[in-house]
Amino acid sequence: MRNLFFTLFSMAFFTMANAQEMPTFLWQYDQMITPTKVSWSFGFEARPVIGKRLTLSYPLSVGSHYGQKRLYVHSTAAHYFLVNVLSDTTSNTSATVVGALAFFLPESIGLYIGPDINPYLHVSLGFAGMDYWKTFGKPREDTRYTLSFGVQYIPRDNNGWKTVVPFIKVFNGTSFNNGVNEWGIRCGVSFVPDSHSGYKAPWFMPKGR
Repeated sequence: MRNLFFTLFSMAFFTMANAQEMPTFLWQYDQMITPTKVSWSFGFEARPVIGKRLTLSYPLSVGSHYGQKRLYVHSTAAHYFLVNVLSDTTSNTSATVVGALAFFLPESIGLYIGPDINPYLHVSLGFAGMDYWKTFGKPREDTRYTLSFGVQYIPRDNNGWKTVVPFIKVFNGTSFNNGVNEWGIRCGVSFVPDSHSGYKAPWFMPKGR
């Protein structure tokens, strides 16, 4: 039952995420910095567009904590909840259904600013992000729920989005493990290969359009 729900919702989501005119699949590299943590990660953001300007954000990236042997993962809070439900052998069918439905809850809602054809800015308000750290070989882990505000500048050429698109986010995270609350920034670049640019994406990268 779990595998069925996960497969069906995954197929539906990725079909929706790649069916829009705007670039809706972005590969990205970012740095996460707080007063006590500095981590890096590489992954993707699925960004389905509703209408011409409104967006939803579904990120997933994996990396490490600088100077330590720690796994770092950034995702939506809903996806973190879903993974925990699917890994819990005592969960019932109702919990599995709720977890599968949670797959559609985004980390943030955003808006493209500028002309309909060539927006030059994307702003987003995040209300359900999740950062997770796990120390290799030890039981130590830290899970933080985050709220964020992000801005992404969209440089363009005559053919559409350029390949590299910078972004920055300011966020506040609260730890589930020790109650620590910190402000931080997340900054990096998105890679947006699309069929209209001269850049040819590798075979494993879905096109942005």
